[in-house]
Amino acid sequence: MRFICLSLAAIALAAPVGVAAQDSADTAPSATQAPQQALPSSADISDEEVSQFALAALIVQQIAADEAIPQEEKQATVQQAVEQIGVAPQRYNTLARATQNDPALAERVNLAANAHIEVAQSSQ
Repeated sequence: MRFICLSLAAIALAAPVGVAAQDSADTAPSATQAPQQALPSSADISDEEVSQFALAALIVQQIAADEAIPQEEKQATVQQAVEQIGVAPQRYNTLARATQNDPALAERVNLAANAHIEVAQSSQ
């Protein structure tokens, strides 16, 4: 699998869209409650979870950019990919919002994403 080098801003802003659309259809009331919930800080998130989120964000970004996948199938593909990595869609969205508000977390995710990209590029 070939990874595209992406900025953290692109990952954090673009990545939640596909998962949020699928997730919000099932949980509309909680979507209005989400802004009221406190977002986790960098200190509250393990390195393993940061790594999983970074990998999920990279894959979500790839799916979003893949023109071979029909638009109507992208949401299901995104949700399945995120869950296979081990991140619940709601948690993925929470972490995406947290990276926008916590520079330390954003840096950790960026470093983890870069590590995933380096591993993928070295295995080619």
